[in-house]
Amino acid sequence: MDRDTAKALKRLRSKLIFWGGRIRKKGAEGLYGTDEPDAVAPLIFALGDPKEQVRFAARAALGTLQGRAIDRFCEHWAESRGPTLKDIILETGYIASDPIELMVLTSFVNGKDIEFEVPEEVLKTCLLDAEEEVVKQAAHHIVKHPTFNNSKWILPFLIEQFDNGLFQTFNAEGWHPERPDDRALFFFLAGDFEKYNDIDFEHKHLRYWYETAEPKLKEAIAAGIRQSGQKSLLAVFLTERGSRKQKLSEAEVELQVEILTRKKDFPALFGLLPFTTCDQGLRIVAAAQEAGWQNPARHGHELQQRLEALLKDPGKQHGPSSVAMKIFQDFRPMLMGSKKPPGDAGGLNSWLSDAGNFRRRSAALIHMAETSVAGLKEAANRACGDGYWQVRMAAAACELLHPGTLSPANKALLEDDHVYWVQTFLKMPLGPGPGRLADLGPDGLERLRRLGRRSDPKVKPEGPDDFLDLLRGLIHDSEAEYMLTLGEFLITDVVVREETAYAASETDIEIEMDE
Repeated sequence: MDRDTAKALKRLRSKLIFWGGRIRKKGAEGLYGTDEPDAVAPLIFALGDPKEQVRFAARAALGTLQGRAIDRFCEHWAESRGPTLKDIILETGYIASDPIELMVLTSFVNGKDIEFEVPEEVLKTCLLDAEEEVVKQAAHHIVKHPTFNNSKWILPFLIEQFDNGLFQTFNAEGWHPERPDDRALFFFLAGDFEKYNDIDFEHKHLRYWYETAEPKLKEAIAAGIRQSGQKSLLAVFLTERGSRKQKLSEAEVELQVEILTRKKDFPALFGLLPFTTCDQGLRIVAAAQEAGWQNPARHGHELQQRLEALLKDPGKQHGPSSVAMKIFQDFRPMLMGSKKPPGDAGGLNSWLSDAGNFRRRSAALIHMAETSVAGLKEAANRACGDGYWQVRMAAAACELLHPGTLSPANKALLEDDHVYWVQTFLKMPLGPGPGRLADLGPDGLERLRRLGRRSDPKVKPEGPDDFLDLLRGLIHDSEAEYMLTLGEFLITDVVVREETAYAASETDIEIEMDE
């Protein structure tokens, strides 16, 4: 509290105590009625006074402000957003007279519209306000005034602020864009699928929006498809003729797998196999197996049996998506040793500084990384100069589990460590292994068949790059076998029938078999 406020409070406090008793008997009418802005801050501060009489009188006085004092009180509420101050504004109906931003804000929070046309920037600020009533009144004001009703800024603004629920607010107020394609997107993102389907039952507009959208809008449309659960909306991943697009991201495939699995559309799911990762494909096979569905086509049935066999193999059922993480899982028992590290900070520090036992030092680092113990960065960076490669490998594992743990200099040091295993956590790819059949290209399957195969298994790697290449080939056994199995039955390029476009919800991929 500043000196001026303290002085004012001191002068007012004695008066407030005096008035407190009278308010209880005669009410607050005519009590203060001050229009002095400087009186507002002491009164607000007095709301927290230890004496009940002071608090009661301050609350009553704040309810009888006049003129400029009201503007100052509204400023305090707009800055603090305190619940007590808001209650006073709602009880009294205080509306600031100046500036316009504060006047609009206090009018809207009181649930009152403004007759004149509010500037666009002020309305945008109100639409993002934390008060639900302010947002609702701002939307109502836009709908009420014809100048705003057809403004071109509204839909882009709503898309930009998609996460704030503004589409639902504007839809509840009865607003919608004029153009059919804009209107279709608006109703879709508002979750009003009945109105959306009336406009875009063939999903032509939504497909256009999705194909031309920025990443944020694509994510919003995908979220809407997931929310609706409608299989027909997967048309956004099809061409206008109803055939599946040649390029689909892993996230787009995941959304289709999710909805089609829920709908138990296994023919369509099996049509997705060329685009799936190993994890996605095996989930499709597991869902079909659980539902008792069998592929009616001879080659399709044989493919399903082969994939089911891969699913049952406990050593290959859950292939890792990260080479580095798989290596960490293999090396973790060695890095941890046979004894569990202490849980307290003092015990961990004693293990980290145990010069006679490198296993304790590496185990303490891994424990700190896995449990996010404070001091991890300092300990891991210090371990980069340890004389034992196991401790340095543990430091590299800390960077793997918590990117940014190591300083750039120490990370570069371990990336060039003379022990190749230390390099693996920092140089091996973090993404999936072979990927998806549709992404392999003409020679992809042949390269996949050669991964990890040497003419002489006793030949040692000549250098770190050779060593890492060897690991990349050996580590992804489940992914590689999944891809090779698909490769035996399906071509890598998806061929589309051109005769007749199927309905948007149907699979239109012709799977050709290798002879």
